[in-house]
Amino acid sequence: MTRKYISLLAMVLLLVVLSCSKEDSDEDYCQELLDGVTNSDVEKVGHVITQFINGLPSQDYTEENINNLVNVIEDYCDGSAAMLCFDCIQTLPSQTEIQIW
Repeated sequence: MTRKYISLLAMVLLLVVLSCSKEDSDEDYCQELLDGVTNSDVEKVGHVITQFINGLPSQDYTEENINNLVNVIEDYCDGSAAMLCFDCIQTLPSQTEIQIW
């Protein structure tokens, strides 16, 4: 009977270990952002910005949330960011311009 419990415990531990995955850290995102900006890789930059946006309390397209995004980029990454204009690029839908350096 004891072997049965040990086997069951071993299987549960194995499942727990296999189900754990490494979460991306902010440093990984910052490096990806740096690489994307340096190489003009729109997909990489878009992926990182999406991850940062998903971490915000709200994902609504508001000036306050864009400012929060800029603050997150500045707080977590070694660089600077600024919102140049909110909802100012006249496209459909209109866009906001953020500068990252």
